[in-house]
Amino acid sequence: MSEDLWWRGAELVSDLPSEYVVIDTETTGLGKKDKVIEVALARVKDGHIVDRFVRLINPQGRKIHPRAAEVNGFSDESVSHVREPAKHVKDLEGWAGLGLPWLAWNARFDKRLMQQTFGTLGTHNWIDSVQWVCVAEIFRARNGSLPRQTEAATKLHVVLEGNNVRAHNAYGDVLLLKGIVEAMRREDVLARAPTTLALGMQDVAALIIARDTFRDRMVEAIAAQRAAQRAEGRAYGFGIAAACLLILVEYFL
Repeated sequence: MSEDLWWRGAELVSDLPSEYVVIDTETTGLGKKDKVIEVALARVKDGHIVDRFVRLINPQGRKIHPRAAEVNGFSDESVSHVREPAKHVKDLEGWAGLGLPWLAWNARFDKRLMQQTFGTLGTHNWIDSVQWVCVAEIFRARNGSLPRQTEAATKLHVVLEGNNVRAHNAYGDVLLLKGIVEAMRREDVLARAPTTLALGMQDVAALIIARDTFRDRMVEAIAAQRAAQRAEGRAYGFGIAAACLLILVEYFL
Protein backbone atom coordinates (compact mmCIF):
# COMPACT_ATOMS: atom_id res chain seq x y z
CA MET A 1 0.00 0.00 0.00
CA SER A 2 1.14 3.51 -0.71
CA GLU A 3 1.75 5.97 2.11
CA ASP A 4 -1.22 7.99 0.86
CA LEU A 5 -3.48 4.99 1.27
CA TRP A 6 -2.42 4.49 4.87
CA TRP A 7 -3.35 8.07 5.66
CA ARG A 8 -6.39 8.44 3.46
CA GLY A 9 -7.76 5.01 4.25
CA ALA A 10 -8.94 2.28 1.93
CA GLU A 11 -12.40 2.51 0.43
CA LEU A 12 -12.91 -1.14 1.32
CA VAL A 13 -11.84 -2.39 4.72
CA SER A 14 -11.75 -5.87 3.24
CA ASP A 15 -8.73 -4.68 1.24
CA LEU A 16 -6.81 -4.32 4.50
CA PRO A 17 -4.95 -7.31 5.97
CA SER A 18 -6.95 -9.66 8.19
CA GLU A 19 -4.23 -9.26 10.83
CA TYR A 20 -3.54 -5.81 12.20
CA VAL A 21 -2.95 -3.76 15.36
CA VAL A 22 -5.49 -1.34 16.82
CA ILE A 23 -4.11 1.54 18.89
CA ASP A 24 -5.64 4.24 21.05
CA THR A 25 -4.14 6.82 23.40
CA GLU A 26 -5.38 9.03 26.21
CA THR A 27 -3.38 12.22 26.58
CA THR A 28 -2.79 15.28 28.74
CA GLY A 29 -4.29 17.43 25.99
CA LEU A 30 -4.19 18.22 22.29
CA GLY A 31 -1.20 20.57 22.07
CA LYS A 32 2.31 20.20 20.72
CA LYS A 33 3.76 19.72 24.21
CA ASP A 34 1.16 17.28 25.49
CA LYS A 35 1.96 13.66 26.33
CA VAL A 36 0.39 10.22 26.26
CA ILE A 37 -0.84 9.09 29.70
CA GLU A 38 -2.38 5.79 28.57
CA VAL A 39 -1.70 3.65 25.53
CA ALA A 40 -3.53 0.51 24.45
CA LEU A 41 -2.79 -1.80 21.57
CA ALA A 42 -4.55 -4.98 20.49
CA ARG A 43 -3.38 -7.45 17.88
CA VAL A 44 -6.34 -8.66 15.84
CA LYS A 45 -6.30 -11.76 13.65
CA ASP A 46 -9.34 -12.84 11.64
CA GLY A 47 -11.59 -10.65 13.79
CA HIS A 48 -10.29 -11.93 17.13
CA ILE A 49 -7.95 -10.25 19.61
CA VAL A 50 -4.93 -12.50 20.10
CA ASP A 51 -2.70 -10.17 22.15
CA ARG A 52 -2.92 -6.81 23.90
CA PHE A 53 -0.77 -4.19 25.59
CA VAL A 54 -2.24 -1.57 27.98
CA ARG A 55 -0.11 0.78 30.07
CA LEU A 56 -0.42 4.00 32.04
CA ILE A 57 2.36 6.46 31.25
CA ASN A 58 3.87 9.08 33.53
CA PRO A 59 3.74 12.43 31.66
CA GLN A 60 6.79 13.58 33.64
CA GLY A 61 5.41 16.80 34.98
CA ARG A 62 3.07 17.69 32.13
CA LYS A 63 -0.27 18.64 33.68
CA ILE A 64 -3.50 17.17 32.36
CA HIS A 65 -5.67 19.82 30.77
CA PRO A 66 -9.04 20.16 32.58
CA ARG A 67 -10.97 19.40 29.39
CA ALA A 68 -8.90 16.28 28.76
CA ALA A 69 -9.51 15.17 32.35
CA GLU A 70 -13.26 15.57 31.83
CA VAL A 71 -13.10 13.22 28.85
CA ASN A 72 -10.67 10.52 29.98
CA GLY A 73 -11.21 10.71 33.76
CA PHE A 74 -7.51 10.88 34.65
CA SER A 75 -6.01 13.23 37.21
CA ASP A 76 -2.42 14.35 37.65
CA GLU A 77 -2.25 12.26 40.81
CA SER A 78 -3.48 9.10 39.07
CA VAL A 79 -0.49 9.03 36.71
CA SER A 80 2.17 10.61 38.90
CA HIS A 81 3.46 7.33 40.33
CA VAL A 82 3.40 5.12 37.22
CA ARG A 83 6.43 4.31 35.07
CA GLU A 84 7.88 6.91 32.71
CA PRO A 85 7.87 6.53 28.90
CA ALA A 86 11.40 5.09 28.66
CA LYS A 87 10.30 2.00 30.59
CA HIS A 88 7.77 1.07 27.91
CA VAL A 89 9.73 1.74 24.73
CA LYS A 90 11.15 -1.77 24.36
CA ASP A 91 7.66 -3.30 24.46
CA LEU A 92 6.30 -0.74 22.01
CA GLU A 93 9.21 -1.30 19.64
CA GLY A 94 8.34 -4.98 19.73
CA TRP A 95 4.82 -4.19 18.61
CA ALA A 96 6.13 -1.94 15.85
CA GLY A 97 8.44 -4.76 14.77
CA LEU A 98 5.54 -7.12 14.07
CA GLY A 99 5.26 -5.56 10.62
CA LEU A 100 1.50 -5.13 10.93
CA PRO A 101 -0.43 -1.93 10.15
CA TRP A 102 -1.56 0.15 13.13
CA LEU A 103 -5.18 1.25 12.86
CA ALA A 104 -6.27 4.32 14.82
CA TRP A 105 -9.46 6.35 14.69
CA ASN A 106 -7.48 9.58 14.22
CA ALA A 107 -4.12 8.25 13.09
CA ARG A 108 -2.47 11.63 12.66
CA PHE A 109 -3.27 12.60 16.24
CA ASP A 110 -2.21 9.32 17.82
CA LYS A 111 1.01 9.20 15.82
CA ARG A 112 1.87 12.80 16.73
CA LEU A 113 1.27 12.22 20.46
CA MET A 114 3.28 9.00 20.35
CA GLN A 115 6.13 10.94 18.77
CA GLN A 116 5.88 13.70 21.37
CA THR A 117 6.03 11.12 24.16
CA PHE A 118 8.34 8.39 22.83
CA GLY A 119 9.96 9.90 19.74
CA THR A 120 13.38 10.56 21.30
CA LEU A 121 13.54 7.14 22.96
CA GLY A 122 14.56 3.75 21.64
CA THR A 123 15.58 2.94 18.08
CA HIS A 124 15.57 5.93 15.77
CA ASN A 125 12.28 6.46 13.88
CA TRP A 126 10.57 3.31 15.15
CA ILE A 127 7.23 5.17 15.22
CA ASP A 128 7.69 6.25 11.59
CA SER A 129 8.45 2.65 10.62
CA VAL A 130 4.85 1.72 11.42
CA GLN A 131 2.25 1.85 8.66
CA TRP A 132 -0.61 3.87 10.13
CA VAL A 133 -4.21 3.59 8.93
CA CYS A 134 -6.74 6.31 9.71
CA VAL A 135 -10.08 4.60 10.29
CA ALA A 136 -11.90 7.93 10.54
CA GLU A 137 -10.87 8.71 6.96
CA ILE A 138 -12.10 5.30 5.83
CA PHE A 139 -15.45 5.99 7.50
CA ARG A 140 -15.68 9.45 5.90
CA ALA A 141 -14.87 8.05 2.44
CA ARG A 142 -17.71 5.55 2.81
CA ASN A 143 -20.33 7.72 4.47
CA GLY A 144 -19.55 11.30 3.47
CA SER A 145 -19.35 12.48 7.07
CA LEU A 146 -16.88 12.35 9.93
CA PRO A 147 -18.60 11.77 13.28
CA ARG A 148 -17.00 10.99 16.60
CA GLN A 149 -15.84 7.44 17.08
CA THR A 150 -18.70 6.64 19.46
CA GLU A 151 -21.22 7.98 16.91
CA ALA A 152 -19.68 5.85 14.16
CA ALA A 153 -19.95 2.82 16.43
CA THR A 154 -23.62 3.56 17.06
CA LYS A 155 -24.28 3.87 13.33
CA LEU A 156 -22.68 0.47 12.78
CA HIS A 157 -24.48 -1.08 15.80
CA VAL A 158 -21.21 -1.71 17.64
CA VAL A 159 -21.48 -1.88 21.43
CA LEU A 160 -18.94 -2.40 24.17
CA GLU A 161 -19.36 -5.51 26.26
CA GLY A 162 -17.61 -6.59 29.44
CA ASN A 163 -16.93 -5.29 32.91
CA ASN A 164 -14.92 -2.10 33.38
CA VAL A 165 -14.94 -1.39 29.64
CA ARG A 166 -15.95 2.11 28.58
CA ALA A 167 -15.34 4.67 25.87
CA HIS A 168 -12.57 7.25 26.44
CA ASN A 169 -10.56 4.58 28.19
CA ALA A 170 -7.72 3.57 25.87
CA TYR A 171 -8.53 -0.15 25.82
CA GLY A 172 -12.26 0.51 25.68
CA ASP A 173 -11.69 2.68 22.60
CA VAL A 174 -9.49 -0.04 21.09
CA LEU A 175 -12.34 -2.53 21.47
CA LEU A 176 -14.77 -0.01 19.98
CA LEU A 177 -12.48 0.65 17.03
CA LYS A 178 -11.92 -3.04 16.40
CA GLY A 179 -15.71 -3.45 16.34
CA ILE A 180 -16.04 -0.59 13.83
CA VAL A 181 -13.37 -2.07 11.56
CA GLU A 182 -14.89 -5.55 11.58
CA ALA A 183 -18.42 -4.17 11.06
CA MET A 184 -17.23 -2.28 7.97
CA ARG A 185 -15.39 -5.39 6.77
CA ARG A 186 -18.64 -7.37 6.97
CA GLU A 187 -20.44 -4.63 5.06
CA ASP A 188 -17.80 -4.85 2.33
CA VAL A 189 -18.13 -8.62 2.00
CA LEU A 190 -21.90 -8.38 1.67
CA ALA A 191 -21.71 -5.46 -0.76
CA ARG A 192 -19.27 -7.23 -3.06
CA ALA A 193 -21.32 -10.36 -3.67
CA PRO A 194 -24.78 -10.20 -2.05
CA THR A 195 -26.49 -12.36 -4.67
CA THR A 196 -23.78 -15.00 -4.73
CA LEU A 197 -23.71 -15.12 -0.96
CA ALA A 198 -27.49 -15.41 -0.70
CA LEU A 199 -27.62 -18.17 -3.31
CA GLY A 200 -24.75 -19.94 -1.63
CA MET A 201 -26.53 -19.87 1.72
CA GLN A 202 -29.73 -21.22 0.11
CA ASP A 203 -27.83 -23.98 -1.65
CA VAL A 204 -26.13 -25.03 1.58
CA ALA A 205 -29.43 -25.03 3.46
CA ALA A 206 -31.13 -27.09 0.73
CA LEU A 207 -28.24 -29.57 0.66
CA ILE A 208 -28.38 -30.04 4.43
CA ILE A 209 -32.13 -30.64 4.33
CA ALA A 210 -31.79 -33.13 1.46
CA ARG A 211 -28.99 -34.96 3.24
CA ASP A 212 -30.90 -35.19 6.52
CA THR A 213 -34.09 -36.34 4.78
CA PHE A 214 -32.26 -39.03 2.81
CA ARG A 215 -30.36 -40.16 5.90
CA ASP A 216 -33.57 -40.48 7.93
CA ARG A 217 -35.22 -42.53 5.20
CA MET A 218 -32.21 -44.79 4.86
CA VAL A 219 -32.09 -45.39 8.62
CA GLU A 220 -35.77 -46.31 8.58
CA ALA A 221 -35.29 -48.64 5.58
CA ILE A 222 -32.30 -50.36 7.16
CA ALA A 223 -34.18 -50.90 10.41
CA ALA A 224 -37.22 -52.34 8.60
CA GLN A 225 -35.11 -54.62 6.42
CA ARG A 226 -33.17 -55.94 9.40
CA ALA A 227 -36.38 -56.66 11.27
CA ALA A 228 -37.70 -58.61 8.28
CA GLN A 229 -34.44 -60.52 7.91
CA ARG A 230 -34.39 -61.45 11.58
CA ALA A 231 -37.97 -62.68 11.32
CA GLU A 232 -37.06 -64.86 8.34
CA GLY A 233 -33.67 -65.93 9.72
CA ARG A 234 -31.81 -64.53 6.65
CA ALA A 235 -28.40 -62.81 6.43
CA TYR A 236 -28.06 -59.06 6.79
CA GLY A 237 -26.62 -58.46 3.32
CA PHE A 238 -28.95 -55.63 2.31
CA GLY A 239 -28.56 -53.94 5.69
CA ILE A 240 -24.79 -53.91 5.42
CA ALA A 241 -24.87 -52.55 1.85
CA ALA A 242 -27.34 -49.85 2.86
CA ALA A 243 -25.22 -48.91 5.86
CA CYS A 244 -22.20 -48.50 3.58
CA LEU A 245 -24.28 -46.29 1.29
CA LEU A 246 -25.35 -44.20 4.27
CA ILE A 247 -21.70 -43.72 5.31
CA LEU A 248 -20.86 -42.54 1.79
CA VAL A 249 -23.75 -40.06 1.89
CA GLU A 250 -22.56 -38.68 5.24
CA TYR A 251 -18.97 -38.36 3.93
CA PHE A 252 -19.70 -36.61 0.66
CA LEU A 253 -22.56 -34.39 1.91
